[in-house]
Amino acid sequence: MYEVKYTEEQLNKCGISFLRNYARELGGAPKLMNKSELIGYILDIQNKTIVPQRKNSGRKPLSSSGVSYGAFGMVDLKFRDRDAETETFKGTPNAIRGFFERTSDGMGIVGGAAVPVYVSRAFIDRYFLKDGDFIVGKCERAIGGAVVLFSIDEINGSAPEDAAARANFDKARAIYPSVRVSFSAMGAIGKAIDLFCPVGKGQRAVFKLRAGDDEISLAENVVTAFKKEGVKTVACYLNSRPEDGDFLESVCDEAIGTVFVDDSEVHKKTVFKALDRAKNIVENGEDALLILVTLESMQSALGEDFERTVKILFSAAKNTENCKSLSIIALTFSTELFNRFEPFANCMAALDGNALDLSSSYTRRGEIMLSERERAVREKFKEYSGADATQKVKAAIESAKRGEELSAIEKLF
Repeated sequence: MYEVKYTEEQLNKCGISFLRNYARELGGAPKLMNKSELIGYILDIQNKTIVPQRKNSGRKPLSSSGVSYGAFGMVDLKFRDRDAETETFKGTPNAIRGFFERTSDGMGIVGGAAVPVYVSRAFIDRYFLKDGDFIVGKCERAIGGAVVLFSIDEINGSAPEDAAARANFDKARAIYPSVRVSFSAMGAIGKAIDLFCPVGKGQRAVFKLRAGDDEISLAENVVTAFKKEGVKTVACYLNSRPEDGDFLESVCDEAIGTVFVDDSEVHKKTVFKALDRAKNIVENGEDALLILVTLESMQSALGEDFERTVKILFSAAKNTENCKSLSIIALTFSTELFNRFEPFANCMAALDGNALDLSSSYTRRGEIMLSERERAVREKFKEYSGADATQKVKAAIESAKRGEELSAIEKLF
């Protein structure tokens, strides 16, 4: 019997293009059959009612659609031997791990192997598969030569049946962040962030660095702060230095990016793959952070699609009522980019070396995440501004004992 086998109900959900290709993979010659005839033909082949006869003379071999995937734990596919007389396989199916991506014909592909692994529409419909889902399963070479998904063991680390019941993050109602993520481990500047521009789960934030600062170190600090709150972290980097990309992969739960690639379409695909992964984490019941390192590299890589892409990313970040949260934090050195995306963010943090520039830093409705005492300090501080206020706050925090920073700031009034 054939290892990849579909029911009549599953086949009825598939398009005629898939049915023709699948019939060919089984060794058949579908010719000009209509959909109902194709389904009956496939069922007969699967049940061995008929023996398919397909002449390959002059035909191109069945192969992938040309879609290529990055290396997410590449595996070598060594397929089982098939007994020509009994049409049974010896041994066990080949294991596969990789990210799912839907193709233009309504089917899908799992990257992670030396060749693309096709995913049938039956699997997609049964488990509501979405772009960016991480699939662990088994694959098999079909009779026609194409590699197809044979079974699914896990989707995003959970049982496949759980995927059908997951929440739809895109339809979840957005609310303001209410749970603060503490940056106090960063020292004086982190404690200033916690008070004057608090960052919460579900935040859309832009962090501006001073020229010469290390964006990778800041990214590590941000990721560490979110991880302490139990948030899963995903880093997105474009045209990064190889050592920076490797470091981000080591500190984040996942890192998706490119290194020295010139194709803007590859960059765009990478960005949305990272966004899809972050959304899938949220739909799987966990808070997620997507950190963009950096806006300058994204601008260079994406070209004219840069602004539109960043707006799409920012529009996805939100805290929700009935689902978990997706936070997006973008890092930049540019004052121009910092100001350009201010209308789309709800948290702006201008870092001036080891101090927070209070005149350019704020969080919309940030008081939701503050205590009554912290809100009172913030209210009194509104009359102060400029570099003088920034330095006074920095000095007060640095001179205070651990846990007494707020008292030290109160003494400034």
